[in-house]
Amino acid sequence: MSLARHRGLHGPAHIDRQRRTALLMIGTGLARVLVWMILCGLYLARVPFAVELFKSVAFVALLSVLALALTDWGQVAASLAQLTAGDAHADAEHTRRAVTLDAEALRGDLAQLARMQPGPDAEAVAQRIEAQVLG
Repeated sequence: MSLARHRGLHGPAHIDRQRRTALLMIGTGLARVLVWMILCGLYLARVPFAVELFKSVAFVALLSVLALALTDWGQVAASLAQLTAGDAHADAEHTRRAVTLDAEALRGDLAQLARMQPGPDAEAVAQRIEAQVLG
């Protein structure tokens, strides 16, 4: 089965896994921003360690490689977000269809009940409608 195919409604375990992945990506992004802000602050404050670090060719080369890796990490994040959105849309469409079919069955039962005379048959239809509505 292809990974691109939706495999039915997602349960709590799948949703929790998607949320954990999103939280991991958010956390790593915030951590990177924090580290860069600290380094920039140290450089602007002229802390000798930071000034020497920013003068280093090796550090600049490392930043270039890191920028490439983070660009790819951003692509992963965007792709995961799109995949999750696709799952959510598929779940919503499946639920919409299920609710529509139940509503049509409910309309038929209500019409049948409206045509019936009071009695045990009408009671049975009323109980079936109640079970559909209340689950």
